[in-house]
Amino acid sequence: MLSDVAPLGANLLHSVHDAIAATDRVLVVLGIEASMNSVFEAGVAVGLGKPLVVLADPRIPVPADLAALLTIRARPDELEAIDFTLDQLERAGERSPVGPRPALATGRALGGHAEELLDRLTDVSSLTEAEALGVLTQALEMSGAVPARNPVVLAYRVGLVVAE
Repeated sequence: MLSDVAPLGANLLHSVHDAIAATDRVLVVLGIEASMNSVFEAGVAVGLGKPLVVLADPRIPVPADLAALLTIRARPDELEAIDFTLDQLERAGERSPVGPRPALATGRALGGHAEELLDRLTDVSSLTEAEALGVLTQALEMSGAVPARNPVVLAYRVGLVVAE
């Protein structure tokens, strides 16, 4: 309920931030009519380093920004299946991947190369897009950055089966 998060007259953005900051974990629910608010709140949770689980209806695509997060694919009304999965995650404790893993810092300073690269970018009007991308690529390579080739997506597909 909105009044639980933001008192009347309060700044909604700050209230959402403070509410997420005060939690131990965050569960973001993406139903058939997924709200951009949910995606924004997931971003706040990730930014604050909060463990996050995305519950996404199997009939909708998960936004690319959330695809690397632990995702439960179940309809929001499949309460027993969701409850079971969340219980399993809770039992797994800290071993459970409930958020993105921070990348290890492996780069290095550009040092004297920084001035050289910046000099190549001073007259941007004469640079083609390919040349600008070449400078950017060279800067990334000199810094030791390595592109992710096959990111891992963690997801559970959950369904509820009732035997009658």
